[in-house]
Amino acid sequence: MLHFSRKAVCVGAALLCVAPVLAACGEKTPEATDAQLLDLLGSRSTFIRSDAPLRISRSTVECVRLIANLDEDILKDMPAEMLGVMKTECRRELDNRLKDEAANPMGFQLAHFENSELAERITQLKESTDEANRQAEQERRQREEDEARASAERELEDLRTQYAAFVASIDERLSAARPLCDDWLSTQEALKQKDNWTNWAYRQSSSICTDDVEQIRAQAAQHLDALNSAEVSGSGTFYNFPKPYFGYASAEWFDEQSAKLNDDIAQMRSQLSQ
Repeated sequence: MLHFSRKAVCVGAALLCVAPVLAACGEKTPEATDAQLLDLLGSRSTFIRSDAPLRISRSTVECVRLIANLDEDILKDMPAEMLGVMKTECRRELDNRLKDEAANPMGFQLAHFENSELAERITQLKESTDEANRQAEQERRQREEDEARASAERELEDLRTQYAAFVASIDERLSAARPLCDDWLSTQEALKQKDNWTNWAYRQSSSICTDDVEQIRAQAAQHLDALNSAEVSGSGTFYNFPKPYFGYASAEWFDEQSAKLNDDIAQMRSQLSQ
């Protein structure tokens, strides 16, 4: 039976506790929360919005599993030289992360990532955070969809209210325009008496001054009915509703016609004074 001195055993144990197995035999793997590991190893996709949550990439998980020799059965047929190059690249990328003291206050070193338990934990962390991120993204999209639909619903309701107020104001607008219409016609007549060849002799006043306004009133009623029966439709963040082309049957048109009548009257009076 072989006998070893106590000193020999200690020396042998010390030789086993060199850098390649530091995490297992020497310095203990640092304590770290999931959030700290995510800060250390996570990243944000450049193709997603800037406030996207951190995620551990597939390549990062593959690297820590490779360094911890977790997937030897899968990689057993890979040439040793190629496997060595891959491990070196993984260590180089990981080392760059570990040098960031703000992200690595725990004091992780490369040798710690040869710990298979740490690699398994990182693998599970990726799975759990990916699922949490998917759920959070789904909830965010649903909120945005709900907000987009609600915004379109509010827009439709506001337009209904505004247009109903316009329809109710048509008689008042016509009453306000009547003196302008009479002034326009009397000024045109005075100008015609002064100059039979005036270009104003063959011009027509605004439709607001004629029986055409009854057609406008009917169109306005039809537009209001269309708005009251309209429904919001769409998907994602794009929701809308059918909007009538108001044309003459709008407050803007009435305002434009009143302004034009005033402008015409001013021009005709200018010619009368010459």
